[in-house]
Amino acid sequence: MAYHLPRLLIIPGLNDSGPAHWQSWLQRQHRDARRVVQRDFSTPDLARWAERIHSTVQSAGEGPWLAVAHSFGVLALARYLADHGGNAVQQALLVAPADPDRFGLAELLPQGRLPITTQLIASTNDPWMDAAAALRWARRWGAHHRNLGAVGHINAESGFGPFPLAQRWVEWHRARAAAEQRFNLETAVGPARGTAEAGPGQGVTTKWANAHEKEQHRPGPEAADQREGSGGHRSNARSKRRKVLNARGARGAASGQLRFLG
Repeated sequence: MAYHLPRLLIIPGLNDSGPAHWQSWLQRQHRDARRVVQRDFSTPDLARWAERIHSTVQSAGEGPWLAVAHSFGVLALARYLADHGGNAVQQALLVAPADPDRFGLAELLPQGRLPITTQLIASTNDPWMDAAAALRWARRWGAHHRNLGAVGHINAESGFGPFPLAQRWVEWHRARAAAEQRFNLETAVGPARGTAEAGPGQGVTTKWANAHEKEQHRPGPEAADQREGSGGHRSNARSKRRKVLNARGARGAASGQLRFLG
């Protein structure tokens, strides 16, 4: 079966991201990626930049999308999410956001939690946003925050060509999406070939139950499911799905520097 994985949306900042920039490197790793190309990369027009994200997503075909934004592109993405919600763009990596106060735009940005799960990556010596401001905006938007230390604006000038951390973020969410789709399919078909029912109301395949127990290193929820009986079918399936996906995500993230929370 072919899984419909989320596509990568690159959102550069002022003056675009040149060929040596990590965003360009990341785009080259994914043939189905799409870059948001502003009509004027030298003019930080928040409303126009946000609308350009929308038109790019609309014209690029089927999503969903994983957005990776940098600098002023982070502000444009935040504005886009406030205007259009999180139906098309479902996860976002916000790298080295520019300080909206430098552009007089703070009041035009969302002042509360963004409608999707986000990771905000900052540094201690970013000339475009100090560490304290980055942390404040991360908390305001409900973003998971990570400070990489004294690494500047996290661009080509500060030594970021390849950026494996961003690549791991994309791979983690694509793997999670594939696991979720596979789980949904196997749950929908129920106990067919190669499957076994662990208790009343469960339509989860044996291999998924075994994977859950192995990765959690403790007995799975089968015993509780059996006690609840057939009336708990939906809640049991949702609970098992969350635990399986979280276990797989934690295992994949353990090999990187950043814990990706989806």
